[in-house]
Amino acid sequence: MGDVAQFSVAAVDEHTSGQMACSCQDELRRKISQIEKTMGQLLDWSKSITQEFGLPFPVPAITTTTPLPPSAVFEDCNSDHEADDFYLSFY
Repeated sequence: MGDVAQFSVAAVDEHTSGQMACSCQDELRRKISQIEKTMGQLLDWSKSITQEFGLPFPVPAITTTTPLPPSAVFEDCNSDHEADDFYLSFY
């Protein structure tokens, strides 16, 4: 009989922690949704202001959403390279 009681307590604890995780996720989703709405309103507001003053609306510098390949970020990485070699060129 004690085993059943322990199982029930464990099941309730697991269910409660699952509910807490869901409520935290729901709260995060609500906050993200509010942030998205606010950002949308700010973007609309900035567009209307730039149009009202006849200013060109800024275009994002990077229009792609694909990540850059590692070769674009890192040039040849030489693990044997000494950091001091770079500073010698300043002398």
